[in-house]
Amino acid sequence: MTDQKEQRLQGLGVSTGIAIGPASVQEAHIPKVEKYTIDPTACDDTRQHLMRAVTATRKTLLALKKKSTLLYPSLLNSGIGREITLLLDAHLHMLDDGSRLMRLMEHHITGKLMNASWATFEAIEHIASQFQAMKDPYLSARAEDVRELGMRLLRHIDATSTATSPASTHETPMPQQYPHGHILLAQDFTPADTVLLDPLHVLAIATESGGRESHTAIMARALGIPAVLGVYQLTTSIGNGDQIVLDGDNGLIITRPNAHTIKHYHSKRSQEKQQREHLATLKKRPACTTDQQHIHLLANIELPRECAHVDAHGAEGIGLVRSEFLYMNRDDLPDEEEQYHFYKDIVCSIGDRPVTIRTLDVGGEKLATSMGDMLSDKGENPALGLRAIRFALKHPHIFRVQLAAILRAFAQRAHHNSTGEKAQPYTGQCRILLPMISCAQEIIQARAIIDEVAQDLTRRHIPLPRPMPSIGIMIETPSAAVAADTLAPLCDFFSIGTNDLTMYTLAIDRGNEEVAHLYTPLHPAVLRLIHQSAQAAHKHQLSLVVCGEIAGDPFYAGLLIGLGVKELSMNPTAVPRVKQRILHTDSRQAKQLADKALKALNDTEIIQLLEKFHHPDRP
Repeated sequence: MTDQKEQRLQGLGVSTGIAIGPASVQEAHIPKVEKYTIDPTACDDTRQHLMRAVTATRKTLLALKKKSTLLYPSLLNSGIGREITLLLDAHLHMLDDGSRLMRLMEHHITGKLMNASWATFEAIEHIASQFQAMKDPYLSARAEDVRELGMRLLRHIDATSTATSPASTHETPMPQQYPHGHILLAQDFTPADTVLLDPLHVLAIATESGGRESHTAIMARALGIPAVLGVYQLTTSIGNGDQIVLDGDNGLIITRPNAHTIKHYHSKRSQEKQQREHLATLKKRPACTTDQQHIHLLANIELPRECAHVDAHGAEGIGLVRSEFLYMNRDDLPDEEEQYHFYKDIVCSIGDRPVTIRTLDVGGEKLATSMGDMLSDKGENPALGLRAIRFALKHPHIFRVQLAAILRAFAQRAHHNSTGEKAQPYTGQCRILLPMISCAQEIIQARAIIDEVAQDLTRRHIPLPRPMPSIGIMIETPSAAVAADTLAPLCDFFSIGTNDLTMYTLAIDRGNEEVAHLYTPLHPAVLRLIHQSAQAAHKHQLSLVVCGEIAGDPFYAGLLIGLGVKELSMNPTAVPRVKQRILHTDSRQAKQLADKALKALNDTEIIQLLEKFHHPDRP
């Protein structure tokens, strides 16, 4: 047999770690979708066919929920346990009578005379495509979850149409069906597949599809299983039993690795283990620069279950709760009671540490079907239309319900503090954040509504938080940054959303492949707006936090500190590495770096300055 050279397949590293071992290629089970027009007299029979499949799918989901509980009871109260429970509950909710999905499927059958599998496919794709069009990576990745449910439904439709028991269709494999000590390869792993993997027996996973914010990626990270997704022709390039290396850090799959490559990755794996152990020792250590300037590291979250990650990675609190997830993928608006319990779970889980809840930020690419026609943006550019605070002020009845729930939740935390537990000395323990502010009048109107809601709660004999929460604004439009000095007296803190600030400043949609390469938060104009906002905050003694993507990248930490930023809010998993960078940073040198960067002509010069800052000994 002729030796073949090693081959490198590039994908997306979504869960860090190195794995070396034999490959096990998992067979794909993709149901066929037949498309034909039914006779009008067959509508009832087709609907019954669909309902049998829906019933079978519900039974499968309930059994899977029970199965995961029995297999891994220790995961029940962890982030991963809550993640799979939330996902399966969401799928079950989509199969409820009267849900959007059920209405769409029935409409396709009775209104368009589609057969059951066609009607299901079209309805699933319609909902999934709306998620996929969103620019927020987490929301966009939810399209995969919708399609996963579609695959389950289609398998059961196929089974019931051939008089086969639904139990015979391919469903989530049990862990013992996977060979021990192998790297699993597949066209796709559903989140349910992933949660049933045994991290003690499976070395790693790789797929041809999926992204960093997919549930599969989230599950793999939570289980600590190295994973590479989105590898082109993965399952056709590698055979069962082939020796491979999976590099979850760089998104690489190496087939037929030679002795030198294997030795290199064994060494790299040992180094990474030492690095993880070192980062774990930093958990309770404050993020202070070498000259003892304390930089507060906070977490961005979407759901209460993520509070466990805040603790696990040593964040000092929550710098951003994205509340819009309460409104997504549903036909009804969440009422005050539902929202209150959602926020209370977060607030009470964090204890006495700071919590910042951003009010509803929908519109643009962030769709919420519960809003109905209220969000129908007739403009050519939704990002410049009715969204965020503009939507809230136009529809104050929705805004008031949310504010009432937030104030009630914060009052619960105030009661928790009054039990005698000592609160940490941190400015702005409870904070409300108003998104996409562009002028003073929006702050004045929002504050007036907050006061009205507080008065209404008092009339209803519902306790208010004492003291009342701090009110801050998102600086994500150039107008807010330029006018920061005049906006500062109207608020208690600033939060800079660098993602949108970069987009609006440079007039670039990073989702547009024609111009995405021009998108950079290191553009001199963006840095000057951040610096201007920081100067205004310092002048008026306001705290300022950066909560965009650059906050969670250690490469930018020194520059942000030099620009005057003392709070960074990020994905919880990014906290240890950012903290490590800060511990080796001198704030005075960071200030010199920022001064030079503010005078630079372009982002290339700024990158060179950053490289020199991090590696001063390099020529």
